[in-house]
Amino acid sequence: MTFATVVDALIANVQTMHETINEPIKVLATFASRGLKPLSFEWRGKRYAVKDIDLVHVAKDGDARVYYFDVTNDPNHFSLSLHTGTMEWKLNELYYEG
Repeated sequence: MTFATVVDALIANVQTMHETINEPIKVLATFASRGLKPLSFEWRGKRYAVKDIDLVHVAKDGDARVYYFDVTNDPNHFSLSLHTGTMEWKLNELYYEG
C-alpha cells in the first residue's frame, strides 16, 4: 500500500490502521547500483517480502546516519530504518487496512 493508497483509502472511508512498533528486525538487503535496498525482513518470526520501496530518506543522529525506507508488501505498508552507528534495523511503523 503506497502513501497515495493510504490517502485514497481514507477518502473512500476505508479504515486504515496504524501502529507504532519500534522493534528490531532482521533484514535481507542488497547494495544495488542505486544504493541500499531492503528485499525482505523478519519480524516476530514471520518473513515479509518487500514489493515496493515508496520513499527513502536519511537523517543524522550524531555522527551516524539513519536511513528510512517506506516499503509495501500488499496490502501492508511499513516504515523501516537502518542506524549506521549500531547497524541495527528497526520496524518503526505499520499501516494496514482494518
